[in-house]
Amino acid sequence: MPTVLVVDDNADTRVVVRWMLERWGCRVLEASNGREAFETTVESRPDLVLMDLSMPVVDGYDAIRSIRGREEFSNLPIIAVTAFDRADSRDGATAAGCDYYLSKPIDFKRLEVLVEKLTKTRRR
Repeated sequence: MPTVLVVDDNADTRVVVRWMLERWGCRVLEASNGREAFETTVESRPDLVLMDLSMPVVDGYDAIRSIRGREEFSNLPIIAVTAFDRADSRDGATAAGCDYYLSKPIDFKRLEVLVEKLTKTRRR
């Protein structure tokens, strides 16, 4: 059972994403800001991170950079999930170290394909 960390400052978004991920057989962890995301990643070592980019305390860009700064997480799949579907957001997320980029509202069929692909690859 893959473990997915869902990072979003909006509790409703976390509830919906958790529900879908659990339906797909995932164990779900949650964080509401980038600091919590980094701490949870270090403590729990998820198989995949879904990272909102715009959050209080520490934003998703800085959280991704912090996670990528640890050698043991260099291959951890990170999907940026954001309401800002602009080229500068995509470029910033890629530069920070995310692997994929999804805009909100989330296309759950695409997310399901990515979760399956990335967690299967990681478990090998």
